[in-house]
Amino acid sequence: MRLWNVNPSAGGKTLPLAPVPKLADPTTWDNKAPGPTATLSVRPNISVNPTVARLLRDLESRFGAALTDDDRTWLWRAAELDAVAWRDEFGVEHDRTALIAESNVFRYRPLIEPLNVRVGDNHALRDLLRLVLASRLTGTKIVISANELDAQLTELGALGARIRQVSDKAFANEIAHKPSCRVRTLGEVDLALYEAAVESSSVILDQDVLADGRRELLPFLLEQAVSTTNHRFGYIRGRSH
Repeated sequence: MRLWNVNPSAGGKTLPLAPVPKLADPTTWDNKAPGPTATLSVRPNISVNPTVARLLRDLESRFGAALTDDDRTWLWRAAELDAVAWRDEFGVEHDRTALIAESNVFRYRPLIEPLNVRVGDNHALRDLLRLVLASRLTGTKIVISANELDAQLTELGALGARIRQVSDKAFANEIAHKPSCRVRTLGEVDLALYEAAVESSSVILDQDVLADGRRELLPFLLEQAVSTTNHRFGYIRGRSH
């Protein structure tokens, strides 16, 4: 890329700016010269988790006829963004206090109970498969339920996913008696489910399904803080006196 600018100190001549440094990843400048306000879009250079990649290829082979090219591209992009989020945030321990005498670790762990995924009317297959990928990466199991089981849900069950046929009324009753659970919904679900969640102090996650792993993996994880004392009788572990 060659950028040009009119330089008043050179008599108004058009002179080339310094070349833009080449980056390791494909980049796109938004028609601006480099500077504090320049915007740069960079595709992360990261490999998808091998287990997730194998699962995604299997899902493509089984559901390929029901997925568009955009769907397949979006799912691979979601897997890449999940890998980035796992590498930088969810898969590592954080200790921002950096104290010598103690450690204060913040980390993420899989849910103790499976995440309930309720499939409603007019749901998108792409969104459901995206949640299956998130489950595989995080280690949190999911239980997928629907009022009626279509061919796609049956096929997912053949892949090992836990699929349940439960009426709207019965599922709402289950949630009403299951304290503090999480329900990820796809499509249009029965309004009774929201009333049931109020009774059990549960949460209904009905926002759009995103490719962004930093946000979409959160419902699959628990936050955990662990503090450890690194000193005893005035001596700090690992330090000589």
